[in-house]
Amino acid sequence: MTRRYRLSHLTDRDKADSILAAACQVEGVKEITISDDLREMDIVAEADDLSFAMDKIVNICRNVSYDCEIQYLFP
Repeated sequence: MTRRYRLSHLTDRDKADSILAAACQVEGVKEITISDDLREMDIVAEADDLSFAMDKIVNICRNVSYDCEIQYLFP
């Protein structure tokens, strides 16, 4: 299952790369990408693992970039 999220207050590509590196290690995450403009994030994970994975990814984002916010983009 793929979900798209809007990112705000992520201002640095190095921080985005740090988020990606840590998020790839989260159980259940198959793939994660952040757009070049640092405004969108796509996550591929099993439907059963997505809630657990997102809890971890939100914490990772806040630890790397304190002001970073994540919002689900409804299709």
